[in-house]
Amino acid sequence: MENFDELESNIIQTKDENGEEQSFELVDVFKVKDKDYAALIRVNADGTPIEGEEEELILMRLIEEEDSYTFEEIEDDDEFNEVVDAFENEIDDEDSEEE
Repeated sequence: MENFDELESNIIQTKDENGEEQSFELVDVFKVKDKDYAALIRVNADGTPIEGEEEELILMRLIEEEDSYTFEEIEDDDEFNEVVDAFENEIDDEDSEEE
């Protein structure tokens, strides 16, 4: 996918299913079976951690549209498990390279 360099280190603001604005830090973008996925952490609008809230990694499918990106929830359990495994393997590979 193109333009990931522009996305990385960005704070992304989107509306949830209730229409409330949520802010996320884009942690990583990776590919599984020719589909793009994003790892996100919920943050304040200025990118600071939310006080009193434990950081939780959120994995979502990333859909490229004409000039923007859409994040979709991964509803299929098998797909979600594949994405989790791929993300964990990517993290393990990065840790191995640093040693």
